[in-house]
Amino acid sequence: MDSLKTFCEFPSIGESQDHLNWRRDPRLVRYLRGLEDRSLVQIADVLVNRICSSPTDKLACACITALLAHILFSTFGRARIRSQIFNPLQYHSTQLELADIYQIALDIISQPIQFLANFQPDPANWYRSLVRYSNYRFDRLLIDRIRSLPELSGFKRTNLGLLARTSPRRMKTALTHQGERDLRLEQLLLLHQCLVDTIGVDEFDTRNPQPVHYDNLSARYIEQCEGVDLAIDDRATLIQLVKYMGAVIRNYLQPQPDTLDRSIESNHAQSTVLIDLIPDLRECHHQLESQLLKQDVVELSNKLAIDSDRLLMFFYGLELTQVEVGVELDCDQSTAKRRRDRCLRQLATDLHCKTFRDEDLSVELLNSIIDRLKLIYEDLYAELLLAIFKLIVDDDVNSIKSSIADLFIERIERQWQFNFKPTQMGLTKATAFITLRSPQFSQVAISS
Repeated sequence: MDSLKTFCEFPSIGESQDHLNWRRDPRLVRYLRGLEDRSLVQIADVLVNRICSSPTDKLACACITALLAHILFSTFGRARIRSQIFNPLQYHSTQLELADIYQIALDIISQPIQFLANFQPDPANWYRSLVRYSNYRFDRLLIDRIRSLPELSGFKRTNLGLLARTSPRRMKTALTHQGERDLRLEQLLLLHQCLVDTIGVDEFDTRNPQPVHYDNLSARYIEQCEGVDLAIDDRATLIQLVKYMGAVIRNYLQPQPDTLDRSIESNHAQSTVLIDLIPDLRECHHQLESQLLKQDVVELSNKLAIDSDRLLMFFYGLELTQVEVGVELDCDQSTAKRRRDRCLRQLATDLHCKTFRDEDLSVELLNSIIDRLKLIYEDLYAELLLAIFKLIVDDDVNSIKSSIADLFIERIERQWQFNFKPTQMGLTKATAFITLRSPQFSQVAISS
């Protein structure tokens, strides 16, 4: 059955960029039974004929998809994708990872009938012609799919190619954004329209323009600006303006990262630089600490549902771990963590509305409020537990020494409508809390 693995294994795409794991589909293994004694070329021929005669045969299509994956995702294939597709892509966008390119590639070959629609096999070497066709078609389909992404419309296109596909409205927006105005703007827009017209009648090659192509463009421009004072002096000036517009539209569609030491006024080197506009986070945090008062947290906490109040008490009062909270609440630790994080995010949002009414709630500010909340709750619940303990002591000083832990735990259970799990850490830490908070009873043997 190992001879059939090319037709029943698919690449598993993870974070690794240079290595793929292959997983076997048991359904395809069963589907291919009876073909073990045939060669790879013979099996591929059988399967291609099957999907041509019966396009609804999903298992045959899956086998061909696996074959195409082995052809395109071989060591050589991955190196080609990286060097010819992914590396040039990094000049256009840092948003896509190599794993994203692999995923797009798999999506392309997941419809093998469409992928092989124009395949004309070479009778002398059927399989080699399949490999050659697959690589050729795959490259072009992959590039077209990448170009369809909004942020990558210029991928593997020259500046002239971008100009040819740019609408007059977008060209005007890009030029205006660049600072062009009045007669100069009108001249450039007319030149752009003439370039589009010249390309439309096959008189201009955007990939490898020759002098004759610029002559054709110049003739078209002179014809269009007749009677209008928008003349361009010579061919060199025209070429310079065309290249300038190409760079403008490239930078507009794919802006280059700015430097923080650039002056915000282009004609004034001593003016404010961009880095001066970035707020001082230390000042923001200081404002946060001074404005986010404990009283505000107390007011919001009084409105908490008992489940959320109990959850925060476990984490920040008794300082239980996620695992220990999960044991007490009959849930796994990840659920306990999610519930805590969700509660803190909601509290942070409410505090923001109360304290920073006119300021947007950024991710950084939200995280800062949550960090501040955690510090406040560490004090808040400790103080609340201590107040409960002192109340018990004040109620019955004579009998407290022998039953302090029982009374304290009973009061906690009543306060938060909860029963500690026997012999679990919540019970142990509640007892330890008394010892830590009341030195006068630290030598007393406390039984729970």
